[in-house]
Amino acid sequence: MRVETLNGDGKKKISELINSSLNLPYNTIRKILRNKDIKVSGKRVSQDIVVSANEEIVMYFQDFQ
Repeated sequence: MRVETLNGDGKKKISELINSSLNLPYNTIRKILRNKDIKVSGKRVSQDIVVSANEEIVMYFQDFQ
């Protein structure tokens, strides 16, 4: 299990932020979202939303590498 923490910048969707920071494939990001393994400011999300500045994004996922 891998846990990553990122901060939003107010301009990007979750998938774009994760892809630019961690370089994960888009399908993996969608799977993480479907499983609700992403929390934005302490709340689980299942949609690719735009995150506001200073919102904390915490992801829980299996490291496949």
